[in-house]
Amino acid sequence: FLLSFIQDFVSGNEKARQSINKRMIGEAKEKSRMLDKLNMDPGGVCFTGSSTFTFWINLERDMKPVSGVYNAAFGGACTQHVLAVAEDLVINRKPSVIVYYCGTNDLAYRESNAEKVANGFVKFVEQVLKTSPKTKIAYLSIIPTPLHASHGEKRLELIDKVNNLVKDFAGENWHNVAFVDCSHCEFVKDEKMYLYDGQHFTKEGHRNLAKVLQPVIQELASTN
Repeated sequence: FLLSFIQDFVSGNEKARQSINKRMIGEAKEKSRMLDKLNMDPGGVCFTGSSTFTFWINLERDMKPVSGVYNAAFGGACTQHVLAVAEDLVINRKPSVIVYYCGTNDLAYRESNAEKVANGFVKFVEQVLKTSPKTKIAYLSIIPTPLHASHGEKRLELIDKVNNLVKDFAGENWHNVAFVDCSHCEFVKDEKMYLYDGQHFTKEGHRNLAKVLQPVIQELASTN
């Protein structure tokens, strides 16, 4: 589904894009209904964004000893989709920490550029802090996966540019936003850490990612 999603989204077919947008919002709303049934207390750790998190099936276990972790990501999401559902899916649940990973699908969209993707995260932060100024946010850098690398140096340069824009902006403007750079971690470069598609992590890949995120989340949570 995700590969066909990308192909349709970049095809230039406006009707296909509208259909996909509708589908993505529908998936997000379904995820929101699933989370509603869990009846979680405020103050948790919310993972949101696209399929790198959606496919993290052992998220809660891998993130221990971090507690209150839940998954509000939905596969195929672009930044515009996350922004559209942020209030219902994320903000209204009043997490103490939000872990954000989105933008990788945007980069496959031929009209996207680094500034647009980075600005999408800025808008997300502004949306969160408007109603929840004490919430902490961890931005996980866009990962230069084997699939991205197969598109050549320009794609990798675009990823670097997005990450650097977010890193610089976060450092200059927000004390409660952490930039988590895993783009140069050794496990990210190991093709064995990915599923057959070269884009999504295996269980071992996710366990390695957890080791990067755990100390950042713990530090953010301790400052609330």
